[in-house]
Formats: sequence, structure tokens, C-alpha cells
Amino acid sequence: MTAAPRGTRVYAVSQRKRKRIEECFGWLKTIALLRKLRHRGVCQVDWIFTFACAAYNLVRMRNLAVAVFRGVNRGRSVSRGAWS
Repeated sequence: MTAAPRGTRVYAVSQRKRKRIEECFGWLKTIALLRKLRHRGVCQVDWIFTFACAAYNLVRMRNLAVAVFRGVNRGRSVSRGAWS
């Protein structure tokens, strides 16, 4: 599969999705301390990775809920962009 040429709509969408993925892995490395694992073995590494991803999802849901709450309180309707 080849990459989309720069400047195209497909490339822009790809870059937005890539940013979201990179934010997740950056959070896992810095906040969840997964840069250097303290566990060995596939089962333990799988468990700690799943646990850290669940924690990231909880943090993200909290941040989205706060954004929605602030949008509603300002008298504006919640746009679809808040959930993307």
C-alpha cells in the first residue's frame, strides 16, 4: 500500500488520525511509565499494556465530558467535533 500524496484530503485525514495515535503512545510512555517495562513475559506485558490503555481511555472520557459540559454551559450546542 502506498502513502497518499501530500496536500490531498486523504493525507490530511491520515495525519489527524496519526496524531491521535501518537498522543496515546506518548501518554503511555510518560504518564503510565511504559517506556521501560518492569515486567517480563508476554502475559504480564499484555496485562500492564491493557491496564494502561484502559486508564488512558478513562482520562480521555473525563476530558471529553468536561469539554461537553463547558460547551453546554456556554449556551452552545455540542458539536460533533467534540467527540471526534
